Amino acid sequence: MVSSSGDGTTIILAESDISSGPFSRYDVAQRAFTRSGGDGWFNYECAASRDASLFAVPTYGSTFIYDGNFNRVTNIGVYAGQQPTGAAFHPAADAVFFPFAGTTFVRAYNTTTWDMLAQYDFQYTFSSPGNHAFGNGRIRVSPDGQIIFVTVSGGVRYLRHNLNLPQTHRLQVAGSPGQYGDPAPLSYGTYWLPHGTNLTISVPALVETNGSAVIYTGWTGTGSAPGSGTDTAASFTLTANTTLTWNWAPFVVRANVTPGPGGGQIMLQWPSLAGKSYDIFFATNLLAGFAPVAMDLPATPPNNIYQGAIGPAGAGFYKVKMK
Repeated sequence: MVSSSGDGTTIILAESDISSGPFSRYDVAQRAFTRSGGDGWFNYECAASRDASLFAVPTYGSTFIYDGNFNRVTNIGVYAGQQPTGAAFHPAADAVFFPFAGTTFVRAYNTTTWDMLAQYDFQYTFSSPGNHAFGNGRIRVSPDGQIIFVTVSGGVRYLRHNLNLPQTHRLQVAGSPGQYGDPAPLSYGTYWLPHGTNLTISVPALVETNGSAVIYTGWTGTGSAPGSGTDTAASFTLTANTTLTWNWAPFVVRANVTPGPGGGQIMLQWPSLAGKSYDIFFATNLLAGFAPVAMDLPATPPNNIYQGAIGPAGAGFYKVKMK
């Protein structure tokens, strides 16, 4: 059996039909299993919470709740009696839903206090699977967390639970190809923020460090920040799991010599940022200093190109300044 966390970062896998009750967590980004455990019972199902901080494994001995390191937190239900036959966490709230064997109810619990929040009559008596899996009472929740689906004899029943739950969403602030600069007010990392949070995050246009420089080239986003932009600030309202990626390029000036009228031509090319302008400087001797040769060149993203005659010196040094 498999189940994904609400943020899509983690999958839990549980094996049925074996008394050791093995289960494992799989990291999607790493493409690897990162932890394994066992509960000592025949597993019915498995479920992961919105941020993979909790896992539920229903068994004949009750449903065992584990933290992210597979330490047992609590258990729900009783051995050989009223016990969950399946589990499904809300994808954006601190709640979990369990169909209970020996009843017609699906019960919702708070995953912080473990108090029961509500119960729903599915008009079907769920039976204990015993040592088997893939029977009645398997449960899933819709991506928006509003509808619960449960298997019954002959099909699936579903309902809208209408619980008023505080919701949070995952925001990941990333950099490509690296984490350059310092986004503000939220730096690089992963955050869980309340539903409806209004955000404006910005980055510098140019980052210089250790004798090198990178230029900001635009942002891309998913979820509540769909699409892309070239402004150094991105504004959006958080209503879904979201990734905001700031894109960077090395501020490297590339030079080529090409044939041209009156002799060879030097062609310079560098990454360009909308709204900026550029000055070109030239020197034949680094000790003598640079002199301006072209000023206030407008930006032409994604790259600027400057071409001019090499001149009688035949060799020299060029410098590009962004402003």
